[in-house]
Amino acid sequence: MDDERLADLFEAEFARMVALARALSHDAADVEDVVMDAFLETARRLDSISNPGGYLQVAVVHGARRRYRNSENRKRIRKAHMTSLQSAESEWMNEHYVDDLLESLSEQQHTAVVLVYYLRMTYREAGELMDCPTGTVKSLVHRALGQLRMQIVP
Repeated sequence: MDDERLADLFEAEFARMVALARALSHDAADVEDVVMDAFLETARRLDSISNPGGYLQVAVVHGARRRYRNSENRKRIRKAHMTSLQSAESEWMNEHYVDDLLESLSEQQHTAVVLVYYLRMTYREAGELMDCPTGTVKSLVHRALGQLRMQIVP
């Protein structure tokens, strides 16, 4: 393994990967763990992969999704966020409002919206990363936006 190559990758991508994990994560405490796990996974394969930055990004997305699915606290967290959504009516400018709205989406919808709107991926790119057809990503985003509209303007 080339330590200098790994150090360069870490320096170039760490902040971006933390931002990506934060956008995908359902628990702020998991963000750096997801990123560090992704770097470890990438480091193990660094000599055999041609695009370490791309591999790292995929590892962060999959790591965040895996943590979300495996979380024993998933229902408790969702319930807490829905409660905060109901009390947020008068706090339109609250910085956590968008996060709360995104939390109300399914894991797949949340991931699709973050990839398409936060990372500005095409539907095809998001589909490849999520391992699903382009049409499925379009449908997930469309339904997510409809669900978000219903919450904003009841």
